[in-house]
Amino acid sequence: MKLNKKDMAILIIPIIIALIIYPMLPDMIPRQLRLDGSVAYMHKGFIFLLALLPFVVYKSRKPKN
Repeated sequence: MKLNKKDMAILIIPIIIALIIYPMLPDMIPRQLRLDGSVAYMHKGFIFLLALLPFVVYKSRKPKN
């Protein structure tokens, strides 16, 4: 897979933002409000997986030439 400057920016910028906000996050982050009113939580380390999401969406939506 060949990455140009735009691809690298879409990959790196969200990771940098995640690194900056990581120390400010609580240990457990609410991720889902269920129908019964309870809340599901995830560990703050998953923020880095979520930071990769813009790149995955961009690569899957980009037309292949």
